[in-house]
Amino acid sequence: MDKQTIINKIQKLIRLRDGARAVGSEGEANAAAAAIQRLITEYNMSLSEIEGTPEAEEESCIGRSNNYHTADNYRSGWKRHLLYAICEYYYCKAYMLSGTPRCVVYGTEMNRMAVEYAFNFLEAAFTHLSVIRFKEAHVTCRIPTRHRDIWLASYLLGCSSGIHEKLMSEKTEQVTGLMISHGAMIDKYMAQEQGSTGSWSSSSNRGLNDRVFGMGYRDGQKQNIAKAIK
Repeated sequence: MDKQTIINKIQKLIRLRDGARAVGSEGEANAAAAAIQRLITEYNMSLSEIEGTPEAEEESCIGRSNNYHTADNYRSGWKRHLLYAICEYYYCKAYMLSGTPRCVVYGTEMNRMAVEYAFNFLEAAFTHLSVIRFKEAHVTCRIPTRHRDIWLASYLLGCSSGIHEKLMSEKTEQVTGLMISHGAMIDKYMAQEQGSTGSWSSSSNRGLNDRVFGMGYRDGQKQNIAKAIK
């Protein structure tokens, strides 16, 4: 695919994103933003190379998205781990708000939209898969009901770990500079923002089932967050 074809495709996605936002279709807008970011990363481009797009000025425009609810019923921290992995992939940073199960995400507007789309998509996909996999395991292995929570916790944390590994493997050496650049912009923004205290914390994995974790890990690696928008 030549450069102009890529630019045309990105411009089409930008129009789709802006049109979806104008009519209040946030899901479609976020999906388009994720597709834009995927193309930019895959072809090692910068937004300034896409002539005639308003996004060329957004590279240094950092902001925050609030209220990612990452508490899970099994207290395994899988949703926080998932959000962290997606943020790393899309050049953002996530922090927990002190004393709450909620997270905030820092990054450019387009990257934050991509994070929102990917997080919602994968959270729903993994939750749906966990129900299917547990029913399958219950039929074949007769898992006691009292062990259901630890089984699901193990599986879902495996899913988030698997997708993390897949996303990081898709990163190329060419985007290292982008990661450093965006990280520096986010750090500067956070230093200037009033009251932006928070921290990243991981949950204990004690008591998780290694075999079930492995099953979730393999399922996580099979997911494709870009498949909704081509």
